[in-house]
Amino acid sequence: MDHAIVINKNDLQNGVMFLRLTPTINTCRNIIQQQIFSNGITFNNQTGKTPSDPHMQEIMTDFWLPFCKGLLDSVISQGFAVVRIITMDDGLRVPIIVEATEVTVYLKYTLGVREYFVKDDENNIIPDTIVLDSFGFSPAPNGRVCSIVCNLLPTVRYMNSLMGTSLSMEQTRANPKILTESIDLKSDNIEGIQYDYYADGDMQDDSDRNKFQRNRSNVEQLQQQQQMYDNFFGGRGGISDGGNVLENVVSLPLGQKVVNIPQQTGRSDLVAQLKTQEDIICGIFGVPRGLFMSDTPHKTDSEGSHDIFQKSVMNWKNMIQDACQHIYSVIYAKEMSDKVMKALGKRKRKKNTNNISEVYALKKKLAVEILFPISPFANSEELYQHYQNGVIPWSVLVKHTCSAHALPHKEIPEQKPLVERQHELLKQQHDFQKKQANAQTSKT
Repeated sequence: MDHAIVINKNDLQNGVMFLRLTPTINTCRNIIQQQIFSNGITFNNQTGKTPSDPHMQEIMTDFWLPFCKGLLDSVISQGFAVVRIITMDDGLRVPIIVEATEVTVYLKYTLGVREYFVKDDENNIIPDTIVLDSFGFSPAPNGRVCSIVCNLLPTVRYMNSLMGTSLSMEQTRANPKILTESIDLKSDNIEGIQYDYYADGDMQDDSDRNKFQRNRSNVEQLQQQQQMYDNFFGGRGGISDGGNVLENVVSLPLGQKVVNIPQQTGRSDLVAQLKTQEDIICGIFGVPRGLFMSDTPHKTDSEGSHDIFQKSVMNWKNMIQDACQHIYSVIYAKEMSDKVMKALGKRKRKKNTNNISEVYALKKKLAVEILFPISPFANSEELYQHYQNGVIPWSVLVKHTCSAHALPHKEIPEQKPLVERQHELLKQQHDFQKKQANAQTSKT
């Protein structure tokens, strides 16, 4: 623990948050996860052999498959994974993923060797905990996280800021500000705003000329104006339902006029910026943008995109398989060592040699194999062509064809090739026509 530094928790939190909240990153993660885990998980006791323990296969499907999905998320967002081995009530030991944001991960870097220590909130080392760091995204010696999501953070934050300013501009356009400026009335300069003028009430003229008079014609004009107002705002005659329509009408002070201000229209290249961000994210993940976007400028390069996506999926598949086999060897270390010692004892009785290469080869032979059978990157026509060329057997063709079309898999007896069936059909038709001709000849 001496000279150990803490992995930056802010980077860990940003990686987890942006993985789930950025649409393009989440889409790429979902595509990779579906390609790897769509066909489940397969457990083999020895390399190249079929599963011999159905109970272990059920354990892999029930416990290890969710663990592998969490492992993929941790590697994408954090660059490493904190794995804890827990013991169930029946004594079964299974791995689970611990959120690195909920614990404190210490890193000690010494001349290329990384040591990790995981502690809880009470500063105690958590037992039965392993930090997997074999994916190529190891943290920097100063504790900064170097995961895929953290690599994309500057681009994502730039686009979030750009869209935030665009939203602010749209809000300003929806609720615009009105400015006024003063004008010269060519009157005496009076300090303050001339809202009205002062008049002495005692000096007013009370004659009939200054009194307001309303005759029948004025009343009819007023009623007509009221009816037009009700028809316009109410949509029909009768009582107006326009509400407080005139509350927003404010009279300007004397000497003021409204000034037109330039409207903020936002950036015209916002869509192009979004496309650029999606291209960067898809390029780093190795997922072609054409898989979920049809307007990509690189859609004509289907062969190159297909090759990149295939290599990306196979790389993730191999890394997760190696990590699972490592965790399995840690959990079942005693059982595996017993098998090695037992097999080594039989060989020693045959010949008294203790070669290190022989022990290593024996470990490789007795090692388990955890596989994720992914669907082939080929359509039905290409699969059938491989079957005709003898590359794959009939059972593999039926399995992957049913999986590609979401059909229930059933064991189907092998059928003859299409060319042979066509020849047989033509031969049957020719024989039938020949029989009919012979029958007509015999009648005549």
